Amino acid sequence: LLKNEPASTACIFSCQMGKGRTTLGIVAALLIKEIQLTTELRNMEKMNLINPDTLTNLLFKKFEHVQIINQEEIDPLTKGEFEVIKQLCSALPEATKAKEKIDIIIDKCGHPTRGVGIQNLRECIMETKWKFDVSPEERQGAFKIMIINFIERYFYLVCYCMYSMEFGPGGYQTTFHAWMEEKKELRAMATEGKDKLEWSRTVDADKLEQLKLMMASPDYKENISKLIRT
Repeated sequence: LLKNEPASTACIFSCQMGKGRTTLGIVAALLIKEIQLTTELRNMEKMNLINPDTLTNLLFKKFEHVQIINQEEIDPLTKGEFEVIKQLCSALPEATKAKEKIDIIIDKCGHPTRGVGIQNLRECIMETKWKFDVSPEERQGAFKIMIINFIERYFYLVCYCMYSMEFGPGGYQTTFHAWMEEKKELRAMATEGKDKLEWSRTVDADKLEQLKLMMASPDYKENISKLIRT
């Protein structure tokens, strides 16, 4: 729908069931709108309607600027460095750039302070994993299914970004489904790699209780770095 709409078209998303699917729609729309605007501005540059340096600065401030955070305090998995994602980036070099772009959009759609939305579709994977780690065995099954689904969703978001970067500037003449059908190895990669995560580990009893208290705190999302170090 959006590919035939101008970039200025306002959008409202609500799945009326939660925040994950709503956020997914917002992420996809932001990516499409970014590519539409970027394409229009680059066409203006070709017609000498905008200075190249001005365009570079504008695109950086609008789409590429990220809030500086202490990277040492961020767990690699919170940054989306799952085995299946690393495999994707190794197999397709363009996936690395796609991951960088979609991560910026995901962070904008996430919770404050980096975002203005309701869920970070990348960080929610490890947030759920922490719940899995401290939950009783009878509840871990449900959390495991959620985590695997979240990893698969993130994998396909990176793929969708690769597709959009390739076909978006030309108006999406090829569908994402057709693009994926030509790359069947990606579906196999997602299916085989989405559950490659450390599911069993020994946790010190005192640390476990501390983690439970921290996870129960209403401000746990603002204290992610403390959770990681714990």
